[in-house]
Amino acid sequence: MLDSVADRLLIPRKPGLDLMNEPDLDIHAIDEILSDQAKLATALNSVQGGASKQFRPIKQNTIKGMGSVWDYRRFTQANGGRIKVMGLVEHIPVIRQMVGRADLDVLWRVLRSQGLMVHNATDGEGNVALFVPMNLLCYHARGGNSFLCGTEHMHATILDKWSDKQLNAAAFISYRANEHHDVPRRRGALGPGAGFCTVRKRGHVTHEGVSRNAGFNDRSDPGTKYEALMGEVADRALFFGKHHRF
Repeated sequence: MLDSVADRLLIPRKPGLDLMNEPDLDIHAIDEILSDQAKLATALNSVQGGASKQFRPIKQNTIKGMGSVWDYRRFTQANGGRIKVMGLVEHIPVIRQMVGRADLDVLWRVLRSQGLMVHNATDGEGNVALFVPMNLLCYHARGGNSFLCGTEHMHATILDKWSDKQLNAAAFISYRANEHHDVPRRRGALGPGAGFCTVRKRGHVTHEGVSRNAGFNDRSDPGTKYEALMGEVADRALFFGKHHRF
C-alpha cells in the first residue's frame, strides 16, 4: 500500500520568558501513525479528497549526484506566519525508503492530515521536497518552532545507513538555508530554556538537541550516524554553492 502513494539575533535566556507563539506541538506526534498500517491508511484517506486530482508537485530540476527537487509549496500551508530563522533542525521520521517521491508524498499527506508541517525533506535517492518556505512557522520541533526551520530525512530508524545522494540532498538544503535565510552551514549550538531551547550559535542542530535543551528529553533523531556527518554535509554545501553541482 505504501509504495503506491505517489507524488546573530539570539533568543534571550531570561527566566520566565514567555514565547507567545511557541506551540507545544511536534512533528513526531505522527510516529505512531507512520508505524501502524491501519492508522496510516486512515490518515492518508483523510487527505485524499483534498489533494487528489490537482495534486501534482512540480519537478524543479534534477541535480547530478543527487536527485530531483520537488516543489510542494503551492499545495501546502504553513502552520503560522513569518519567523526569524535562527537555525535548521535535522530530523528523521519513521518512514522507510520508497521508490521515487512516494516516501515524500507519504510524509506530506500524513503531516497535512494531522495539522502539522515541516519545511523540507530528503530521501535515500537524493530527492528533495520543498514543502513550505523556511521562514514560515511549522509545527516540527516543540521548544523551537518559533525560530527554527526543519528538514525530515527519510529513515525508518536512527541506525539506517545514509546514502551519498541523501547527504548531497541534505547539503542542497543547507545551501538554500544559507543562501535565502542566512543560516550558517556549520553546526549550531543550543542552550537551555524553560519549555523552549535557546540559540547560542546559529547553524544546523538536531531534534534531540532541541528536545533536551527545552527540557522534554523525548527525541533521539537524527542519531549519531548523521551527527558524525554534519561537517561533511557542510563541506558539500560549500562545494555546491561554488559549483552548483556535486
